[in-house]
Amino acid sequence: MSSVASASGSLRSDAKVIGLIGIGHCLSHLSQFIIPSLFLFIKDDFGVSYSALGFSATLMFATAGLLQVPSGFLVDRFGGKPVLVCGLLMVTTGLVLAGLAPGYWSFTAAMIFVGAGNSVFHPADFAILNARIAVARIGHAFSVHGIGGMIGYASSAPLMLALASAFGWRSAAIGAGVVGILFALLLASQGELKGGGTTAKQSAATDEVAQGMRTLLTGPVLMCAGFFVLSSFSLISLQSFAVPVMVNVYGVSIAAASAALSGYLVGSIAGMFGGGFIVSYKRFGVIAGSSIVISALVLLGVALSDFKATGLLIAMLVAGFFVGLMNPSRDTIIRQIAPVKSRGKVYGFVYSGLDIGAATGPLIAGWLIDHGEPRMIFVASAVTLFLSAFTLMELSGKKAKPE
Repeated sequence: MSSVASASGSLRSDAKVIGLIGIGHCLSHLSQFIIPSLFLFIKDDFGVSYSALGFSATLMFATAGLLQVPSGFLVDRFGGKPVLVCGLLMVTTGLVLAGLAPGYWSFTAAMIFVGAGNSVFHPADFAILNARIAVARIGHAFSVHGIGGMIGYASSAPLMLALASAFGWRSAAIGAGVVGILFALLLASQGELKGGGTTAKQSAATDEVAQGMRTLLTGPVLMCAGFFVLSSFSLISLQSFAVPVMVNVYGVSIAAASAALSGYLVGSIAGMFGGGFIVSYKRFGVIAGSSIVISALVLLGVALSDFKATGLLIAMLVAGFFVGLMNPSRDTIIRQIAPVKSRGKVYGFVYSGLDIGAATGPLIAGWLIDHGEPRMIFVASAVTLFLSAFTLMELSGKKAKPE
């Protein structure tokens, strides 16, 4: 693996950078579900349908996906830190504006603002980590980054529902925004976060964009984007519909189904921690791909079984663990195929695949349920994971072309 020349910090400096970026990534994922977690309260306040609220959430995710590549270009030009701070300020300001919104359309505009801010995190985070963290610790940096995001996903609903029940949904949203603004100001004061951005004399803007697009349209980068579409299809489909499917098909209680889904998320976190050690092995891509296959087989077993509460909990825990195990390897492979001066835009482009998978997964999963095939959600998740595993293995030996 190649590294940026400046990626030679001390253990203390690296730990600080990894911790700050991990917390920022947690806030990013948390912010994506802060408002959707409050829809039960917002619906009654605005007097709108769940479809209308779902439309505002779709606009948020679509905005984040569309702007990830432009954010990557900005990161490669100006560096990760200023783009990250600006993005976080946009997210948190959007949350405050959502909490203050007098009506549905101003609320929806605030959601778009949140989505725009969220577009910067992946390209900025990885530009900083790749530039500042020693190669020996890069796998652990990717591990903590992924764990932070998963904690944000897992904690959003219980945290925000508790705050909204105690103080009202508007106070909960505004409070979350204020906390994020304070953290953004903290990041702005940290000199260790400088990283990314080109030091060479800039070419004409049109030439820079053209060269950047040629980089993004290479085979390995497109395969990486495809991997994210496939893997996020599985994750978001399960996160959206696993609970009602388990309740209606397997006859378990809502509490048991929720515990099984939580087991999947907790297992993913544990797997990400272990995955940080895998990248030190020469054939880490094959190991990571094999772990995805195991997860796919477990989900296929769930689809074909009649598990009850305990069986579902164990199966989902195991499936989540082996999916999480591959995450640091995935990010390391992107590091290898991305030219050093184009890492921001490459990470932004491939991670936009997450939003494509997030947008299409629930649509297809909902269609399967409506047509009397709820178990097929687990089958579809298993199939997409199988395909993503072979994509990951194919990419594991690729290297970036010299710039």
